[in-house]
Amino acid sequence: AAGAASAPAPAGEAGGAGAERLLEALDAAAEVYEVSLRDRSAAQCAAMLRRRGIRAKTCSLFRLGYAPSRPSDSATAALRARGFTEEELLAAGISVRREADGSLFDRFAGRLVIPISSSSGDVVGFGARLVEGEEEA
Repeated sequence: AAGAASAPAPAGEAGGAGAERLLEALDAAAEVYEVSLRDRSAAQCAAMLRRRGIRAKTCSLFRLGYAPSRPSDSATAALRARGFTEEELLAAGISVRREADGSLFDRFAGRLVIPISSSSGDVVGFGARLVEGEEEA
């Protein structure tokens, strides 16, 4: 669908501390996106959900979130501040590197974010949809 995006799930990674760290990054990103959905900057996203009949209870149940367009409010910035490395964010599919200057940006900026969970409840990836009225990142 137009405006849809997804990140590769790191579940296929070899087990161990590296894979566990990626799962921690994915869960932390889901938290950031969930909190962001309640922020003023997510007004267009919240309105889009209301128009589609999706209520706050459903958003909470499925951990729906919003990835802000502003770099300062991004999951990339929040997770870097929590000690995740650029390499971890890239490997988890949360961030993408800009070709122009090598900086990181959120893969899902300006999008409704839907966590994909394993049968054990771990966030293993994300699906996303561009919010109506947002610019393609």
